[in-house]
Amino acid sequence: MEFARVFIMKKLVFIIAFTFSALPVFPQQEKEVQTFLENLYGKVADMGNTASGDYELLVDKHCSQKFREFYNEIRRWEKETNECILHFGGGGYDLFLGCQDYFDSIRFNIGNVHKIADDKRYSATVTASFFCREYEEKEWETVRTVFVTEENGEWRIYDFQSPGEESDLEFMKKALPDIVEAGTRADTAMIADRLEKIYSEVAEIAADDSPNTGALDRYLSRQYLKLYNEIGYWEEKLGEMIIGKDCWIRLQDWNKLEYKIDCIKVTSPSKAVADVISTDTWQTPEGEKRYTSKIRLDLVFENDNWMIDDFTDYNGIGVLYESDSKLYAEGIKEALELFEGIIDSMTENEQ
Repeated sequence: MEFARVFIMKKLVFIIAFTFSALPVFPQQEKEVQTFLENLYGKVADMGNTASGDYELLVDKHCSQKFREFYNEIRRWEKETNECILHFGGGGYDLFLGCQDYFDSIRFNIGNVHKIADDKRYSATVTASFFCREYEEKEWETVRTVFVTEENGEWRIYDFQSPGEESDLEFMKKALPDIVEAGTRADTAMIADRLEKIYSEVAEIAADDSPNTGALDRYLSRQYLKLYNEIGYWEEKLGEMIIGKDCWIRLQDWNKLEYKIDCIKVTSPSKAVADVISTDTWQTPEGEKRYTSKIRLDLVFENDNWMIDDFTDYNGIGVLYESDSKLYAEGIKEALELFEGIIDSMTENEQ
C-alpha cells in the first residue's frame, strides 16, 4: 500500500513538472523588450494623437547607431533634394507605424516578442489601428515587425519591416547610393556658390590697407571657430604670435588677390573638401610679380549651410602640410605651458 502511494506521488510530481515545462516561458529580457516597446509606442501614439513632438528625436534616442547612420543620411539627402525617398519601399517617415500621415486617434498592440539570436536580438509585432475623420476609410491598421537589440546597456530598435517588404535598413542601404549621387550634384553646386560668396569677401578684405577678417567668422564651423578664438586669446594674452598666420589671408600683406575654387568633392551628406588657388599680384621696379598658393578647405554642413571646418596649406609639389586645427591645438598646448612657466617664474621671484 505504501509502495503504491509513493508511486502515485512520484507520478503526480512528474505530471506537474511536465505540465509547467510545457507552459510558454517569458524570460526577463523579453519582458524588458516588451516594456521598452510599450513605453516607446506610448510616446509614438501620444505624438500622433496630439500632432506634436519631435519625431526624429525618437529615432535618435531609441534606434541603434547603425540604423541612425543610414536614416540620418537618407533624411539629409531628402531635405537637400526635396524628395520623399522613405515613402517608397521601406516605409514612410513614420518608421514606427509604417504610415505617412498623422491621425486623430492611434492605438497599438505589442505582441509575439521572442528572441531571434544568441546576442540579445529580439523581434516583436506591432499592430497599429488608426482613425481619421478626413478620410472616407474611417479606420484601418498597419502591422510592423520591429527588431530590437541591446546597445550600450539600453534596448534599441535596429530595424523595421512591413509584411511583403524588405527591411527598412536594407532598403536604405540599397537606396542610399542613388540618393548620394543626386544629392552630391546638388551639394557640389551649392558649395561652389557658397565658396564664391565667401572668397569674394576675402578678396575685398585682403585689398584693404588693414585687413580685418573678423566679419568672416560667420563662415567658420563651431569646432574650428572655438580653436581659432582660443589661439587668438592666447596670442593676445602672451603678446606674441604663436601661429603667425591668418586662416584666410595666408600672408601678412596682399595687393591684388585673385582666386579660383577647384576640386570640390562631397564625401558624405555633411562633409566635403575643396581647393582654393589664390594669386597675389604686385608691381615692382623689375616688373609684375605673382605669388600663387593653394589651400584645401574641409567643409561641414552645419546650421543648414556649408561651413569651413579646417584649412590646410599645400606645399609647392602638391603635398598637404598640417591642418590649421592641428596647429591651433598644438599652439594652445604650447601657450598653456608657456603661461604656466611665466607664473612659476613670477612666483619664484616673489619668494
